[in-house]
Amino acid sequence: MVYSFLSDGIVCLGKPLYLIDSYIISVGCIGLKKLAWYSDLLALSIALEVSVYPKPGNVHRYADYPDLLFEDFLAGAIATHKWLYRAVKRGYTGDYSRYTVGDIIYYGLRDSMRLTGRGNTCLGTLLLLAPLALAIGSLVRDGKETRSSTLASTATGILREHSTVDDSIMFYRAVRLASPSYIRSDDDVGEYPNVWDSDYIDRLRRANARLWDILVHSSRRDIVSSEIVGSYTRSIATSSAIDEFFRETGDWNEAVVRAYIMLLADNIDTMVLRKHGAGDAYYLKMRAMEIKELMLKSRREWVEELWKLDKELHGKRINPGSLADILASSIALYLLEKRENVFDIWRSSSNYHQETA
Repeated sequence: MVYSFLSDGIVCLGKPLYLIDSYIISVGCIGLKKLAWYSDLLALSIALEVSVYPKPGNVHRYADYPDLLFEDFLAGAIATHKWLYRAVKRGYTGDYSRYTVGDIIYYGLRDSMRLTGRGNTCLGTLLLLAPLALAIGSLVRDGKETRSSTLASTATGILREHSTVDDSIMFYRAVRLASPSYIRSDDDVGEYPNVWDSDYIDRLRRANARLWDILVHSSRRDIVSSEIVGSYTRSIATSSAIDEFFRETGDWNEAVVRAYIMLLADNIDTMVLRKHGAGDAYYLKMRAMEIKELMLKSRREWVEELWKLDKELHGKRINPGSLADILASSIALYLLEKRENVFDIWRSSSNYHQETA
């Protein structure tokens, strides 16, 4: 089955087109505006993640780093939108002959860095969101619901079955472009080339190393890779927690912060682990567990303790970026299930904002 994308905004299976009141209609056609709506939601998840406050150690609307600003993430959400849209369309056509997500990740990151003139804000987030974009297109084409569990299993399945060596090459290019300090030239990468090896392209081709193979290998020490290989289990749970807390509090920001505390308390951030060592990584988890306990006991001290932890981590430049990436994919799953009127249960929650002001 062959699909084509027309400049007038229609996906068609080669059937006759009819112009009716300025709309092009065809049996078996779907307007690209519907697919674009889903990419809007994916890009929105990036902006919403960085806007939530306080997220201990992360960039948010009240906390920057000298080399990484709140505005950089907002710009990244805009810059990556067109690439997420391309991924949704690719999922709809099912054309994975060369790439699944490798090019989406690289070009999205490139455009984000080009727009801001600064560093990486979205490598891990794009790695999580791009497979979900493919899944959306595939499910819409088949007339299936975009439920979190279905989206997650479909995204993982597409990478497992269809990812390519070219995906791996583009992903390596993206990592080299982002140049994260915790990925070093002397890292033990087993049978696969180190990202800094000059001959990484030839070695990936010789090993027939598809992106799925790279992710499975990396999942042993990288929680973002583990999240994809494991069908987004943390993202699904965190998305559910966001929905539950939002219904309970009526405050979007507080709901996401509460869900993030649960995520921090239940997991070790592997970026912190690799950059700062086990001591700081476990300290962060322990403090999050303490705040979680206060929060679940409905004691308002948890807000004060959270701000203290945020200030402490920023002072030490400890940024749990891997779990922030998973928070973005969690928000994305929430948005994709809601699809529209995403804040329709809003009620003011003045106590929270008074205490955090």
